[in-house]
Amino acid sequence: MDVIALLKKHKQDVKKFDVEAEVTKSKGGYPEVFTGIHLTFNAEGNIEKDKLIEAVTLSQTKYCGVSAMLVKAVPIDYDITLNGEKIGSEKLTFNKRSSYEFTRF
Repeated sequence: MDVIALLKKHKQDVKKFDVEAEVTKSKGGYPEVFTGIHLTFNAEGNIEKDKLIEAVTLSQTKYCGVSAMLVKAVPIDYDITLNGEKIGSEKLTFNKRSSYEFTRF
């Protein structure tokens, strides 16, 4: 929701947008817990690459309450694709002193 709102604010022509989530879970005992979350943000349309990267980054580091809660317990990494082409990857971690840190890779 935040990504689309930010893209609309920047007058980007979004034709299609979805987010895929894949989780890894602990093995060998119960309760099973998430050990990693991988998200893929897929966008199609006449969208500037930098605007999409900025919108996803702001969503994950500032606006998304779900990511804010989950990143305290499990690392989250994500890819960003635009019109079928991967344009970015980042890893989101929680730091108790500064709350969020992210690394582009």
